[in-house]
Amino acid sequence: MENRQKNVSKKLHDLEFCRHYAVRRALKDSGVYFGQPPILDYLANNGTGTQNEIAKALYVSPASVSVSLRRMQKAGLIEKAADETDLRCNRMSLSEKGRDQHEYIHGCFEEIDRKLYAGFSDEELATLETMLTRLCENLKTILPAGKKMEEIMQEELEFGGACRHGQTD
Repeated sequence: MENRQKNVSKKLHDLEFCRHYAVRRALKDSGVYFGQPPILDYLANNGTGTQNEIAKALYVSPASVSVSLRRMQKAGLIEKAADETDLRCNRMSLSEKGRDQHEYIHGCFEEIDRKLYAGFSDEELATLETMLTRLCENLKTILPAGKKMEEIMQEELEFGGACRHGQTD
């Protein structure tokens, strides 16, 4: 059983690596860096956002978001404007190029998922989803009781932890 568990853990690691590699390859010629799609998603879903709002939503540091936003603005993916109610604050929004890249990237992600799940039936995918949920639930037993995952991720970020959920550049 222990050897089988090690093999499954290795396969999960290999899967994470392969998916990471596929995403990086898909992004290579798009002008979008690996950690930027979550920012594009946030802005596409919310219309605008400040550096702090984006950082909080993605569970990353404002400094990390700042680097990404600066790079994205230079690439013409986002536009910056002063907040109408607080001139000390800048609001970011997608430019036309950013909207186009957001659409393109999601097409790439859908293609990666099509390849990833090729040959799986709906029943097999449901079984896989159940198993992955169980694995997550098993690991949640080591987390502080009564706390939501989002709270823990935010605490990790605040205390300098290596939380990578919404990883940016």
